[in-house]
Amino acid sequence: MNLMNPQAFRGLLEMAIPIYEGDTSVKIAARMTRAERSKVKDASSVTLLRYEDPEADWRKIPDMTKIMDGKVEIEPNQAFHVDTAAGKVSIFVKGSNVDVGTRMLYMLRD
Repeated sequence: MNLMNPQAFRGLLEMAIPIYEGDTSVKIAARMTRAERSKVKDASSVTLLRYEDPEADWRKIPDMTKIMDGKVEIEPNQAFHVDTAAGKVSIFVKGSNVDVGTRMLYMLRD
């Protein structure tokens, strides 16, 4: 899974992190800190976001004044489901599976 950081003045713009069945955003944030210790120092400062439309939203030119438009925060307790046969990653939201796509965003709190 490619994780991109839309925040200005951050040194790490994109990273590839594996997503496994049953992972939560807490586990993924911990994996990010192990992979990039110099840039992501504290796993609790990471917030994962998904696109509302995973097929088209990541292709839009971002507006730095409205950084959260078209994005939804992934709750810490939401588990990821990986369908290796179809090559898709999804999460369970309000009674239905929501496709996450191949890209997500992460933001770091200071």
